[in-house]
Amino acid sequence: MPFRSMVREMRGEVDAIARRRPLPSSARGVRRVAAVAPPGEEAARQGCCWAELPPELLREVLARVEASEPRWPRRRDVVACAGVCRTWRGVVREIVRVPEVSGRLTFPISLKQPGPRDAPIKCFIRRHRATQTYFLYIELTDALADAGKFLLAARKYHRPTCTEYLISLDKTDMSKGSQTCVGKLR
Repeated sequence: MPFRSMVREMRGEVDAIARRRPLPSSARGVRRVAAVAPPGEEAARQGCCWAELPPELLREVLARVEASEPRWPRRRDVVACAGVCRTWRGVVREIVRVPEVSGRLTFPISLKQPGPRDAPIKCFIRRHRATQTYFLYIELTDALADAGKFLLAARKYHRPTCTEYLISLDKTDMSKGSQTCVGKLR
């Protein structure tokens, strides 16, 4: 069974269990009636073995996945493992090292951390002249036609005294008030 289909299956099982959980009783103004569990629910919880793996085995499996996939686009399997459940996310956070040490970009937060000192990460910039927007991509292969993996976007603003660039993690939403705004550069 391919790894991606295993991850999809695990996500589906974990999501199904998460949807069946009742709301917390601490919700204000909400009265709950005791929910009766359907007869198949216990069987479904027992059938979800992926969320209940022993931590040692889980750590070993995820370490092998992380080590086997050094570059994008295959690196997205590591991100998919972090999205399975909370336990998996915690283990992946422990295993994945910062870009300064490993030289690998895994999560969006990696863009705000220092890169490797010994070897630079190959990137390229595409410019959209009409909107004065620049897009930074990581180079996946040495082919010129490669689309790359999007990293950052910057929009150029002309001011009377200087030129500013607003930097964002999202291609489409580059406003100062958004959660994806990294900052501005003069």
